[in-house]
Amino acid sequence: MRVSGMRTGLDVEGLVKQLMQVERRPIEALRHRMSQREASGAAWRELSSKLEAFKNLTDKLASSSSYTQRSVEVADASVAVVQAGASAAIGLHNLTVHQLATQHRVESGVFSSSTTQLGYSGTFIIEGAPITITPDDTLMSVSNKIALASVPATCRVVKLSDNQYKLLITSTGSGAISRIAYQDSDMAVYSVSSSAAEVATAEIHADAAAGLYDLHVASLATQESIASDTVSDADQSLGLTGMFSINGRQIQVYETHSLYDIAALVSSSGSGVDATVENGGGGSRLVLTSQETGSAGRMQFGDPDGVMRYLGLLSGNMAIKNSISAAQDATYTINGVSYTSSSNEVSVPAGLTVQLHAVGRTEICVDASGGVLRSLGILRQSGAIANETMSAQDAIFSIDGTTFSRSTNQVTDAVPELNISLKKTGSTDFKVSADHKSLMNQIKDWVQRLNDITEYIRAKSSYDTKSARSGPLTGDSLARELEARLRSSVTSAIVLGDKIGSLADIGISMGKYGTQDAGKLIINTDTLTEKLNQDVGYVMSIFGADELGAASNNGVAKSLLSLAEMYLKNGSGLVSRHTQMIDLTIGNLARQVQDMEARMAKREAELYRKYTRMEVELTRLQNQSAMIGIQMDKLV
Repeated sequence: MRVSGMRTGLDVEGLVKQLMQVERRPIEALRHRMSQREASGAAWRELSSKLEAFKNLTDKLASSSSYTQRSVEVADASVAVVQAGASAAIGLHNLTVHQLATQHRVESGVFSSSTTQLGYSGTFIIEGAPITITPDDTLMSVSNKIALASVPATCRVVKLSDNQYKLLITSTGSGAISRIAYQDSDMAVYSVSSSAAEVATAEIHADAAAGLYDLHVASLATQESIASDTVSDADQSLGLTGMFSINGRQIQVYETHSLYDIAALVSSSGSGVDATVENGGGGSRLVLTSQETGSAGRMQFGDPDGVMRYLGLLSGNMAIKNSISAAQDATYTINGVSYTSSSNEVSVPAGLTVQLHAVGRTEICVDASGGVLRSLGILRQSGAIANETMSAQDAIFSIDGTTFSRSTNQVTDAVPELNISLKKTGSTDFKVSADHKSLMNQIKDWVQRLNDITEYIRAKSSYDTKSARSGPLTGDSLARELEARLRSSVTSAIVLGDKIGSLADIGISMGKYGTQDAGKLIINTDTLTEKLNQDVGYVMSIFGADELGAASNNGVAKSLLSLAEMYLKNGSGLVSRHTQMIDLTIGNLARQVQDMEARMAKREAELYRKYTRMEVELTRLQNQSAMIGIQMDKLV
């Protein structure tokens, strides 16, 4: 327990704290030195990272591949994407894609469930691999068996809508070589049924495929039928003379002809129109009905003498006056796909004759008992593939008039150093050019990285007179030496055979003293662009890139790579050894601080013990003095 000024009135806590602050000054000095060393180590680690990035860029500029890059401009990138290698020939080319390479894709028929047992039994072969199916297999388990077999294809179950599922088998490769062969074990016996016979019925008439066909009839095909105005007596002469035409067939009417006579003339004209006379309580009228249903049976009229207009078949503007029914096509969907027919007897789906009876919905089910692939609807009765949604075909394309065929749309071997990705059929031009823009950006980045290093060294080596603080690299001779060597490497003359060159020859020079660019590399973009366009080989020589893609003995890149290696080499590099010494110094300082902190803790405890004993002793003396006073008072 600490006693603080209970009797003496001394502020022991404050006194000990002040004494300890004085005695801790050496520790604070050590901590300050540690902080400086840690800041120096952090600065060197960041500088090392900057130097490493600069070295990587220098290494690229030391490689000839940086100077032979190519760019490609494609007029229509939706047709193809073209990339060029370093040695691709420069020039303008024409590419025509006649057809794309495709995978082989087939589908099964449609089933109402993917998990219901199918009841099929047998073995079929896909691309030489036998696959055995048992009655308890479902559409999903069949898919899994195909996927697990040694078949160069993928298989999955797709859901079209609620209660509509099918198998989808796609070859893993593309081109004609990827076509998958399917072989069933047995033939099959087919039957067909309709869930709503009042809507539609079906018969197998050809090479059918098993499956469930969801049929929605939106409209039936109808005949066009029109009527004349009513006359009182169909047998009476109409007194008309003139000609009219139906579907291009001319019909002559005389004044003695009655309504019945005109009906007979129309029916026998070969116009494809039946004519009848309808008699009712109000009189009689002529009815014309097309023999064909749908839009194909729409009647065409000509009435130069006004006979049809007189009869009331046509109005004054040649429009139909009395329509009974219009020519309408049958419209329906099968498994979500829309179809149109001019007849109510249709042949879609293939292999069936479907008779449409009424608007509504029905399910046409084609069953096959026997071969498993036929039962699944993958094969037709004949053994041909039923639903081939994508045929396996090679890509066919032409470059500058020469035709090529490949099994893939990724073409790398048609023209040396050109990688062509075919996207769609069509024609486009593409131009291969020297990519000086990319090289220019590399050089600009290289200059910026070098300037970043020198500016960083200067900033971290500066001394702030206002705050009287120095940077973490102030006084660091290794940092000053690195800056000087970098400057020397980029400003020195370069021996090029019997000539002398420098970076300044290609537009890269050191900023003049007294300007804001002093001590930094600057680029004259016009000069560098001109050199790249006129003599890129000279630029290569300045940087020291040779034809083998490595730095030559001369050139800026060679000296800079050697310099960077000297500083950055793991373990033995100058930066590594320098930071090791910094870390060693920090470790030694930390141990000194730790030892001194232990001594300070003991010293603080000792001071508190001394002041505590003093308080206790003074308290005892004060108590004795008080007792003596009391005794003296008693004696008096």
